[in-house]
Order: sequence, then structure tokens, then C-alpha cells
Amino acid sequence: MGGGGDMTGCPSPQGWRPLDCDLVQSAIRLGWSVAEVRGRNRPGGPKGTVVSLPVPIDDPLPLRVQRSPTELRIEAQAVLAHLARKLDVDASPGRPSFGEVIDEEARALARVREVAAEDSEEVRGAWDALADVLWEFDGHVQDHLTAVSDTQAIGYQLGRGLSECYWALDPASPKGWNSWAFLFNSVRCSELTRLAGRLSAYMQTFSASSICGSLEVWKRLAVDERWRRQPTVQEDLYQQIRNWYEMMVLDQDPTQLVKPYRLIRNWRVTAKAVQAFIPQLLVAAVSALLLVGFVIALSQKRPLGWVEAITSVLGAIGLSTAGLSAKLKNEAQALSTRLRQDAYTDLIAAAITTVPDPPAGHHLKGRDEVIQEAVGARTLTPSTPLS
Repeated sequence: MGGGGDMTGCPSPQGWRPLDCDLVQSAIRLGWSVAEVRGRNRPGGPKGTVVSLPVPIDDPLPLRVQRSPTELRIEAQAVLAHLARKLDVDASPGRPSFGEVIDEEARALARVREVAAEDSEEVRGAWDALADVLWEFDGHVQDHLTAVSDTQAIGYQLGRGLSECYWALDPASPKGWNSWAFLFNSVRCSELTRLAGRLSAYMQTFSASSICGSLEVWKRLAVDERWRRQPTVQEDLYQQIRNWYEMMVLDQDPTQLVKPYRLIRNWRVTAKAVQAFIPQLLVAAVSALLLVGFVIALSQKRPLGWVEAITSVLGAIGLSTAGLSAKLKNEAQALSTRLRQDAYTDLIAAAITTVPDPPAGHHLKGRDEVIQEAVGARTLTPSTPLS
């Protein structure tokens, strides 16, 4: 397998996906699972959202969100082990199975937690043993996948990086790799944006750019202490990473998340998109007027001398009036497509963003305006079709 994907592979609603799309999505899931396993086992780590079942009678069968934190932790470990085998990264010299060792260390940590306090030396020692194995496994995966396939290596990093936004976060940490300041700093968010851009062919048209737009909103929240202290911020962040996962791995079409008539109601998005293309629109309008004038002059029984001269020059270079008209039409269509894509990307990114409402009087702006401003600062846009 080479560095890039073969564009003759899996069919999708937007066309054909690269041939290695299944392996790349598996790599995304593996990176995601590594962060989740670490987060679910970390002392004081987040638990995700759990919807409790009624009093259990006759062994009810829960949905995934209704499983207990322990069941979800074991599930994440099983997913990690399966994907490690699928991508051929489960074993390395001197260690027959990373999946088995990670599961054993996690179970040992769970047993210690049953008899010792969360902040005890016993729990800390068991956690350190598991964290060491995960660190070794992560290095092995990155080395192996980079040698095998650039796209799989990028998928692993993207999945782990976005998942860590929630699973690695300790909201009380003032600094360090588990803090708001690190997980959402400009360098890290820029790298995640680049990784998403490189894998945009493996997602729906607007998914990668919309993910990066919502990430930009969370980056701004992370540096605002009042905003990130809103009571629902962790629940909202968990829902955010679920949205990202659905678009990256489950092939969710993000345009379905835009509420009906949202484009009409959100005039700021449309006005901003039009403003960005004012120079192109003016050039297109002037070109169209000149073309109309030229055609009218040419249709006269006795065309002016300058019209005949221009016609001769255009004929000499092989460009007819019909050709000019077709060229202007194609440029107008491309401009319209670009305009629609940018407006839709802003709408979708805002629709999938789950940040809590900013504090009252936040920069004298409302929630929608704050989100749109942040989304508009993204550096990734969807590719424009050639035709």
C-alpha cells in the first residue's frame, strides 16, 4: 500500500471513495479507541454520557448509551484489540499481543479500584502500568502505519486527536497535555485541520471543513475561562465528538443536520459569503455587459471598424463570440458553486457545533454570531467540483 488512496474504490453518495477507505476508517476508529480506553481508565477521567435503565428485571437488553461505564470501558478495550489485529499492529517484537496486555492491565486497575481509594498509591501504580503500555502501543502503531500507508497513519492521528479533545481533558488542569490550553491550542488545532483536509476524500463533501469549523469554535471557548466554565460544557463536548465521529466513520451526511429554512433565516452567513465574492461578481457583471455590447455591435449591418478589428483578432486566436459566452457561463457556474459551498459549510459547521451558550454579554454578541465568527475563521474549505 502506498502513501495515497486509489480513487477507484468504494461507492458513496458523493461519488467514488479511495480503495483503502475501509482501512483508513479503521485507523480512525483505532486512534479514537486508544484515546477512549485511556480516558475511561484514567483516574478521575470522564465517563461519557450514560442513560440509566429502569430497575433491571429479566435481564433487559440496553442500547449502547444505556450500558454502564464498566461495560463501555470493556467494550472500548475489545474494539481496540479487534482493530489492532485488523490493521496488523497488535504484535511487536517482545510483545505478542498489545490488545491482550492492555485489557489485562485495565482489568487489574479495575480490581485495585474496588479495594483502594482513587488517589491511593495502589491505584496510581496500576494506572501507570496501563498508561505505559498505551504509550508504547501508540508509538508502535504510528511507526507501523506510517511505513505501510500515509493515509492510514493520518487517519489514526486524526481519530486519536479529535477523541482526546474529550477523553484526555481534565477541566481542572491549568497546564499539561490534559488541559484546555494544550488540547485546543493553535498549533494542535491547525495540525488536526491539516489532517482532516488530507482525508477529505474519505468523507462526505462538507464533513472535513465542517469539523474544522466547529473545532475553531471550541478553540475560542478554551481560551475564555468564563465560557468554558459553563455547567454543561463537558456534556456538550461529549456530544461534539460524537458528531465528529458520525461524520468521519459512520458517513453521516452533514447537510442533513441543517434545519429547514436555516439558510433563509441565517442572513449573516449569506451576506458574508456574498461579500467575500464581491470582486468576482463585479468582474463577471462587467464582463457580461461588455459581451452584450460587443454582440450588439457585431450584429449591426455595418459594424464599426474597431468591432471588426476585435473580431479578426479573436478569430486569429481561435476564440469566437460563442466561446466567450461559454467561458463566462462556466465561470459564473463555478462562482455560484463556490458561493453555495462556502455558505453551506458555514451553516453545517454551526449546525454540528454543540458549545454551550456564551456567558451573558459575551463580547456584546449572541451565541449564533459568536459561532459564525469563529466558523468563518476556519482554514479548510470543501473542494470545488471541476464541472
